[in-house]
Amino acid sequence: MHFEQRKSGAVTIVSLPQRLLSKDTDAVRNAIFELVDNGATKLIFDLAGVEFLDASGLSAIVSGWEAVTERGGEAVLLNPSPTVVRLIELIRLQRLFEIYTDEAAAVSRLSCPAGTVAIRAAVVVTAPRTVASGRRHTTTRSTVASHSLARCQSVGVGSRR
Repeated sequence: MHFEQRKSGAVTIVSLPQRLLSKDTDAVRNAIFELVDNGATKLIFDLAGVEFLDASGLSAIVSGWEAVTERGGEAVLLNPSPTVVRLIELIRLQRLFEIYTDEAAAVSRLSCPAGTVAIRAAVVVTAPRTVASGRRHTTTRSTVASHSLARCQSVGVGSRR
């Protein structure tokens, strides 16, 4: 099992392997934990090369998210395929992860300094999928949102009138 990591400023981008199955999860989980133990607090899990992912593979990614958020960091997903998006939606992990289709936008989002928030514009990308219901097949659309960062803005504690 092989995956790559690289840095973009303070952000670590982890390109996950083509197949992330139960037999691979311990190695992936341990590698992510090692990154976090070595100070990585802003992670992008790049899923562009992932062709197949089972629940154990998602578990390794969630474990990485838990490890980084416990240390005050953040993690987002980048470029999941429509099949992976359907699995994420089935398990409802889109509530946990922000999902990006643009690496620069994901890096910008995680690059805002503490005490600021990302002001962004949303671009929605949809992918068709066919759902079987009895004898009928219905085409629906899965949505993946990509965010473009306009700027980082300070968060105000209160306002004076």
